[in-house]
Amino acid sequence: MADPAKRHCPCEGSGAAARAREELRHYLDDVLACGHLVPQAVQDAALVVVSELVVNALRHTCGPCALDLGWAQGGIEIDVTDANPHCSRPRVPDPNGSVRGWGWPLIRRPPAWLGSV
Repeated sequence: MADPAKRHCPCEGSGAAARAREELRHYLDDVLACGHLVPQAVQDAALVVVSELVVNALRHTCGPCALDLGWAQGGIEIDVTDANPHCSRPRVPDPNGSVRGWGWPLIRRPPAWLGSV
């Protein structure tokens, strides 16, 4: 069984997260066409992860970012790079109504409803 070709998607400007999700959908089509099985819950989780990473890369850096997709050890490899030379640092989410700080925990330990990533 062949592995799908890697994909690269520059992500900048308005609609970058939507373009990244579309690129992932095309990549998942390639994965399935190569005969690999990816449960729907994992596909859904990957879309959430890609969206969160791209939005945060654009929100917290001053330059463009890029999405790279690959297939490694039977799973989808998602890599988002940005212009910031420093690693992201997690924020403590505020359970009292703040919408910030929830992305990193969501990606690191997705809830059961997202499936396993």
